[in-house]
Amino acid sequence: MNLKENILFGSPFEANRYDRVLESCALKPDLAILPGGDETEIGENGINLSGGQKQRVALARAAYQNAELILFDDPLSAVDVHVAESLFETLIGPGGILGHKTRVMVTHSVAFLPHMDQIIVMKNGTVTECGTYEELEGSKGAFSAFLAQHDTSNKHNGDDEILKYMKRQSSADMKWNGGSGTKLIEPESTQMGRVKFQVFLEYFRAIGWFTVSIIVSFYATAQGNILTCEH
Repeated sequence: MNLKENILFGSPFEANRYDRVLESCALKPDLAILPGGDETEIGENGINLSGGQKQRVALARAAYQNAELILFDDPLSAVDVHVAESLFETLIGPGGILGHKTRVMVTHSVAFLPHMDQIIVMKNGTVTECGTYEELEGSKGAFSAFLAQHDTSNKHNGDDEILKYMKRQSSADMKWNGGSGTKLIEPESTQMGRVKFQVFLEYFRAIGWFTVSIIVSFYATAQGNILTCEH
């Protein structure tokens, strides 16, 4: 399945809608560097895409389906700060292309919580609080304590942690990890039975005959000591 098919996921192709989704999910720069653009074959589990690319392709697939209810499981966790802001503004947030849909988003990030209509706080699998950001902030409950702890943590960490996060996330976010051309997967063959001596011979040549002789000597000595102890 190529990238385009991955996004369409069986839905009919509509050029304007498709282009708008690519733009909102910040995928156009990726298509420019992928060898086959949106015809590039995607490996199993997106093996030839970075974490940020996989997440944005998944978001594009969800957006293109045009469903009335969309569930997001921490959708901005694998992208850097600037891309996350862009995705929220153009895709997920009130002004995004999904702004008129019902969106349920699970997240551990507090950055976008002020923009949520309702926040449900869970602890140990149980709902502990529910309300708007302003209501929960003033409730002096678990959510308020979490915000205070988050603010304190940010003051201690400063900008260093943010820079580390951005460097870690963005270093591979726009990188193509596959080979050349649009095709990634090639037919494979397997053999059954005993390992041929030629395979061992090539392995010995690769590690060097001197190393092989040392290994064989140690093995022979060890086996000799075991036989001596048994007798």
